[in-house]
Amino acid sequence: MTVVMGIMFLANGRFLIARRPAHKMHGGLWEFPGGKLQDNETAEQALCREFSEELDIQIQIVHALDEYSFEHGGLNIHFLPYTGRLSTPEVRLLEHQQAAFINVAELDQYPFAPPDYEIVHRLKQGLIPLP
Repeated sequence: MTVVMGIMFLANGRFLIARRPAHKMHGGLWEFPGGKLQDNETAEQALCREFSEELDIQIQIVHALDEYSFEHGGLNIHFLPYTGRLSTPEVRLLEHQQAAFINVAELDQYPFAPPDYEIVHRLKQGLIPLP
């Protein structure tokens, strides 16, 4: 399965994370929003669609990051992460339980879904360029 994910920043350098729905795998844990890549769409189109469908927000994609894979218990996901910008902090929770705008120093305060820890690590190591 191929999944797109976005680390979307506000002008003040804070970025958006969202809490997964309780009924889904890793429910209640935090993630960088995104979703499955559908047939006949580019990764960029998929990411824009997912942010619109799940958070009712428009994004501007800035940079593609190095891809990575996550495997655990028969689950194999290939991630296509991107950075980008949000023009507003106004989100509407259509899928997630909560949303928060945080900075790198606050990452340890949030329990993330296991597949997202690769991006958490990259942010803490300064490996993700700010848009």
